[in-house]
Amino acid sequence: MPPHPRQSFLKTDMTTPISKKFFLTILAIFLLGRLLLMWFVPLAEPSEARYAVMCKNMADSGNFLEPWFIYNGEFQCFEGKPALPFQMGGISCLIFGSNPFATRVPSFLAMCLILWGVYSIVKKYRGVQGAYYAVLLTLCSLIFYIFGGVMMTDMVLTATIVFAIFSYIEFERSCEAARRRSQSALPRDCQKTLPMVASDTLATRNSQLATYYSLLFFFWLGAGMAAKGPVAIVMAGLPVFFYVLINNRWKDLKFHSWIFGPIVFLVPCLPWYVLMTMKNPDFPYYFFIEENFQRFLHPGAADRFGAARESCYGMAIIWFILANIPMFFSLPLFYPPRIKAFYNLTKGAKSIFSEPLTGMAALTVITIPGFWCLTSQSLLPYLIPTTPLLAIFLAVRFNDIGELSSPGRCLATKLFVLFCAIGFTLGPAIVTVAVRNTHPNLNVNVYHKLQKLKQAQEWKQTPIYFIDQAPYSAEFYLKDQFVVHGPEKLEESLDRSAECLLVASVNHEYDLGKPIPRKLLFRSGAWKVYAPDGWRATAR
Repeated sequence: MPPHPRQSFLKTDMTTPISKKFFLTILAIFLLGRLLLMWFVPLAEPSEARYAVMCKNMADSGNFLEPWFIYNGEFQCFEGKPALPFQMGGISCLIFGSNPFATRVPSFLAMCLILWGVYSIVKKYRGVQGAYYAVLLTLCSLIFYIFGGVMMTDMVLTATIVFAIFSYIEFERSCEAARRRSQSALPRDCQKTLPMVASDTLATRNSQLATYYSLLFFFWLGAGMAAKGPVAIVMAGLPVFFYVLINNRWKDLKFHSWIFGPIVFLVPCLPWYVLMTMKNPDFPYYFFIEENFQRFLHPGAADRFGAARESCYGMAIIWFILANIPMFFSLPLFYPPRIKAFYNLTKGAKSIFSEPLTGMAALTVITIPGFWCLTSQSLLPYLIPTTPLLAIFLAVRFNDIGELSSPGRCLATKLFVLFCAIGFTLGPAIVTVAVRNTHPNLNVNVYHKLQKLKQAQEWKQTPIYFIDQAPYSAEFYLKDQFVVHGPEKLEESLDRSAECLLVASVNHEYDLGKPIPRKLLFRSGAWKVYAPDGWRATAR
């Protein structure tokens, strides 16, 4: 008699290699959970709200060239980053409406594109089990999962870097095939004419494939320039350079499309840079010199749109660990017999770096943190491109040593990714519910209450005035209902807001040294809303 299905579940399902059904189920939990969080979680201050405002302003104005927002009380063009992520967000706002979910769609699509690329390239060279494992490992990085659903530029940048590296992996594979076919086509005494012609034809085809992937590589570098700037070329170019250097692949450079490649590189980025320079002549100097050069060389340097966030030299190593820490739990360090096989100590590191797939993945994981260790201006999102490449490297190595078919490994993997899928969805939701009424960076509740208050007859024509200056999210949620002003002293805000609804953080009362002399209408979390001067007399 066969065992009861419930009794044999762990034995027959959880300890077997990852099935398509299990993979799609976990993938659906991850992605649907991320979509729900994108809709549910309000915009966070300051960066996400600021970028979301730029997307909304593009959609409302129809100006998809310049990202505009209110900074220091003035409507300014943001010249700190290229406009591609904001343009994508603006198009999304036209499709889904001007809401936080719409502004986050580009990052979500970029995340899905990366997952598809990881699946495709690992499946091509290591089979479907390795592909399943690589995708699930990538999703088990909490930082990757978070930034896959927020309005930031980092996930779009990551997609361009990852696909540039994938293109170069395919380029190197094609070059290897072209070299092998060319060598087999050489005349030999024992070689017949037909195989010679066939080999020569295959060599030509592989050479053409190498040219095609070379053009793709240039295209994704250009897309990176349109998404973030020159840093994309550095982050994608470093692993390529060291791969060519270590493996002495300089002869493969002849297969590159050096004439049409630069043209393809300029197609996605040059038009915007030219048009932006025509409308803002000071843009090239600020963007290329100040924003992308001086800021990383001079510690504590401030940019035009705020102070640079300085950490310390070498902090990129910590950021790398934090960005990928869940994947380190998948390392076979707790399986002593497998340690030697995993690191392949008998063959040495050369075998890892000589293969395009593992070599480029390993060098990306090494060179990107190494590059950001050279500056004190490194941030956690800069290390996100290492996540999918580290997942690929681990999945390929596990596949090569037979770990993916091990019952213990399969059980541990399935339980781990199931825990991450449920935890990454429920955890942020629970935290958001707990802090959205108290955290000063989640201001959506006070905006909703202000909009409801403004529906009353006595408040319809009353503007809203924020002490100090309005958060970026106020421009997104309240549109033109609030008074725009720059930073000012608290006493000045009190004097100039006499006829307005006054919104103040609870901390401002401590800065003022005394309670605000207005009638308190309501409090929402960290914010208080006061009536105008003399409201009691005029309201009647």
